[in-house]
Amino acid sequence: MAGKAAATEEPALESLATPTGEWTRNIPLLGETLLFSSDPLRWSRERMAQHGPVFQSHLLGQPVVVVGDLANWQRALSAEFKHVEMWFPESFTLVSGAKATTGKEQHALQRKAIARAFEPDAMASYLPFMEQILRRYLDQWASQPNGVDLVAAGRKLGFEFAAALVLGRELDDQTRDELSAHYSTVLTAFFTVVVDLPFTTFGKAMASRNAIQAWIRENILDEALEYIKTREIPSGARRGILHSFLDVQSSDSVDDPATAQIIADAIQTTILAGNDTTATGMLSLLGMWPQLPQRVKDRLREEQDEVRRKYGDELSAKAMANMPYAMSTVKEVIRILPTAVGVWRNAIADFELGGKLIQKGSKMLLMTHPAHGSDPKMPSSDSLVPEHMDASNLEDCFQPERWLKDSTRPGLAVWGMGPHTCQGLPLFYQEAKMLLAILTRSYDVQNLSGPFEWMLMPMIKPKTPVTIQIKPR
Repeated sequence: MAGKAAATEEPALESLATPTGEWTRNIPLLGETLLFSSDPLRWSRERMAQHGPVFQSHLLGQPVVVVGDLANWQRALSAEFKHVEMWFPESFTLVSGAKATTGKEQHALQRKAIARAFEPDAMASYLPFMEQILRRYLDQWASQPNGVDLVAAGRKLGFEFAAALVLGRELDDQTRDELSAHYSTVLTAFFTVVVDLPFTTFGKAMASRNAIQAWIRENILDEALEYIKTREIPSGARRGILHSFLDVQSSDSVDDPATAQIIADAIQTTILAGNDTTATGMLSLLGMWPQLPQRVKDRLREEQDEVRRKYGDELSAKAMANMPYAMSTVKEVIRILPTAVGVWRNAIADFELGGKLIQKGSKMLLMTHPAHGSDPKMPSSDSLVPEHMDASNLEDCFQPERWLKDSTRPGLAVWGMGPHTCQGLPLFYQEAKMLLAILTRSYDVQNLSGPFEWMLMPMIKPKTPVTIQIKPR
């Protein structure tokens, strides 16, 4: 296999062959999909060492341009709608209901529709309900003498947040658990081969998608269409994120079957987006807490003591806005354990990236973990896992202080960059800071299973079952 060419003679990207050889387990049609899925970090770091941070592979039956460093991430996404547009693999669009591509005008309308849900007044209105959910879950977990499964706990909490905040209501336990299981199944098919048979990953995910759609049509859709006509929220419900989307829908379109499908898909995808980010983030925070250095926990407690002196025990908007170290801790967790493997784009023009020619029509995967690992503000490393991202050695690598100064603050690729930066990011940070605040004030978390490793796909979770125990203080 040819090594990386000198910068002055670097060939056009399309002339770089997909890596081959028995060690890659490169399978016809699937290409490197299986190897990528089994260990995306190892896969990306090895190929970046051979070909540089921008290289070509073959994933899910097609050539894919992979971008693995933060600088080229920033360059690519700063040219959104000029050089690239959002794109998703076929498996993702089919199981999620999301559009395969999102143009500039459509994107602007979508962001405008949802923006009100994340304005300061709206965010403040969610706080009492968020605290109620968190304390209920923590009390339930604390009542279990043998502890709770980390993955199940994180997923249930994440789905509860997503569904309740999107819909503006709580679900009964049975409905919540059934829908949460269906959403977890859908998440497994975000990056898989499209073979719609009952026993395949994709086939199981499509069955779960159909079950979610049926529940939405039976329980939510009529009420949503009625809201478009009347702009009145039913008694017993609160204003949710969904209502911001419905506010920009015309009442003239209510009787159009296409409108009903658009709204059903919007409900599914909005809950899905919140569930994916929140469940993974909560799972990572709870899983890392027992291993956090004592210096970090001490400083979190000092901050919470100061917040309580200034604002009282209430987790008010002012209190939440004055937790810089808690925010830095959340960001450090997400830096080390990104909540998504990457983001996808479609090249809409020929352009240069990292000394390579990206041709119009190329599908691109911008990977988060290697991008965080290559951050120029972090120490360089040739290790498979950079020392500053080693989740097995938090004593050395976990440094929330780095986020408090411009000179040392890293980048976070996981939320996207430019026009498609995750719009719900403030909500996740609010949820995560509140979890840290309540844990710091009132609980201890112990890992009953001993050391474990994290896997990155299809979502962040331990490679082996982990039981945690929540203890009131």
